[in-house]
Amino acid sequence: MSKEERDWLEGAMKQNSFDDTGRMKDVIAVLKSNRTEIEEGKDGRSPEKLVEYLEELQDLAELHPRNNLNLCLYGGFPELMVLIMGHPELKVRVAACMVVTCISANNHEV
Repeated sequence: MSKEERDWLEGAMKQNSFDDTGRMKDVIAVLKSNRTEIEEGKDGRSPEKLVEYLEELQDLAELHPRNNLNLCLYGGFPELMVLIMGHPELKVRVAACMVVTCISANNHEV
């Protein structure tokens, strides 16, 4: 296979596939970005936006069995605990609890 064909094939594969672990890293990075503000209840993001991120994180965790452990390996579990224990909005705490329930159900590694 020539270099041009290989480059074209790699580009086509990247365009037509979904990197679920990459997206999971991005969502966890968003949760980590303002951890201090979240802990103090002064987060600039709306609670609705945080709930959307948490729902997406749950969807990503359910997409592949390995993603439950990946979420923990990428540092997402401590961020979920911060939200559960310290966020002033009930709907954010509930959404974070649902993610924890999802990743820990029948998964002894988590």
